[in-house]
Amino acid sequence: MSNTFDVSFKNLLGWEGGFSNNPHDAGGATNLGVIQTEYNRYRHRKGLQLQSVKLITSDEAKDIYRNEYWDVCRCDELNPGVANCLFDGAVNSGNGRGEIWLQGAVQSLMGSIIALDGVIGPKTIAAANACSAVMLINITLEHRLAFLKRARNSQTGELLWPHFGKGWQVRIEGVRKQSHDLAQQVAS
Repeated sequence: MSNTFDVSFKNLLGWEGGFSNNPHDAGGATNLGVIQTEYNRYRHRKGLQLQSVKLITSDEAKDIYRNEYWDVCRCDELNPGVANCLFDGAVNSGNGRGEIWLQGAVQSLMGSIIALDGVIGPKTIAAANACSAVMLINITLEHRLAFLKRARNSQTGELLWPHFGKGWQVRIEGVRKQSHDLAQQVAS
């Protein structure tokens, strides 16, 4: 499915939305899901003048997400539904966490045939592709939800669930449906 990234990017933007600068979010100013520090790194690498993340374009966000998340997580090598689930989790909580959630789900289904190292390599790809995509999505999202329920602001130590839990729960259930739909398109 060659357009899986485009579909997953569109799905992601539906969850990430526009500009925010919530004091409970340690990431600070964010637009289209990209935090200011990440946007600064991107513009610096491109030789562009730094500017507020409020001004990020959809094309810039797409470039960041393709290169810094989708490709790093090797999503093109996974079932499209699994890729969508991994991609959304990686963007929301970091590549390493998203990858560990997927690896933990593979371990739940197949035993300890891969390491929980937060790096998607050939063994993880092969094992994930040997699993039921729907089951893998469900278990990955269970791991993600468990993490989010205990997540704390890295600067203040404040528990984040009271501030973001309702939205995270809605997002996870939405990602589940989107990911199942993508997985089923391959199966049919």
